[in-house]
Amino acid sequence: MERNPLRIVFILCASHSGGTLLSLLLGAHSQVCSVGAVHNLPKYAGSDSNRGRCTCGAHGLENCAFWSVVNRELERQGRSVTDLDINAKDPERFRTDNEMLFSAVARASGTNVIVDSSKGMGRYARLCEAGFAEVLAVYLLRSPYGRVNSVMRRKELTEGLRSTVSTMRKALRLTKGRPAVGLRYEELAERPRESLQRVMPALGLAFEEEQLDLEGREFHNLGGNHMRFSGVGEIRVDRKWRREMPWRRKLLVTLVTGPAYLWTLARMRLGMK
Repeated sequence: MERNPLRIVFILCASHSGGTLLSLLLGAHSQVCSVGAVHNLPKYAGSDSNRGRCTCGAHGLENCAFWSVVNRELERQGRSVTDLDINAKDPERFRTDNEMLFSAVARASGTNVIVDSSKGMGRYARLCEAGFAEVLAVYLLRSPYGRVNSVMRRKELTEGLRSTVSTMRKALRLTKGRPAVGLRYEELAERPRESLQRVMPALGLAFEEEQLDLEGREFHNLGGNHMRFSGVGEIRVDRKWRREMPWRRKLLVTLVTGPAYLWTLARMRLGMK
């Protein structure tokens, strides 16, 4: 029996833009498997005591029931999660190792639709060029005010402004001529049902009401913010910037990011064409 072709749903966005929330909402679908930021696999698969913790709570992938099944699928092909180089610079090694990983995840989960929330423009472009799977980008755009305000908790204002504008420009350039759907973070958080009803058909799937019930669900995402451990109750928009950002900074954000933001919104309304 011929298997359905692999489909990778790649969440494309800047950091601090709601990628973790979107990956959980998509992964809650019965025919979708979200594995989080796949580019982080080496941090979780090694033997280092400081390796990351799977979203299910397991320390190390060998202690996670799901990733253990993925590893067994790889071992049937003479490989393992510890020796895959899914970020390889060599194009052939990148293609081979990523195809093996996504295929093993598909067999372990029983679905051919896999969500990769790595966010990075470079990884997205390389997956498209690798050609072993259909790649759909879901571009998640957050208001520059909220995004810059979040970035400034760790970095300087100039970095927040620069990265916000550059990410929008790169996303528009890379998705041109490729399957992509755009979604605003604020829209997703305020109206998750309507947002998913619009996005799911692009994946070839119908929205399921269970996607909104994340409380108590078990996920096996690699990477993401603290939300993936603490659980998601009522989904709320983060608008702390309204009280935390001085008016002069708001004006600066408007002047620097406004043109790129408005152009991106226009492209999203046209279907990212």
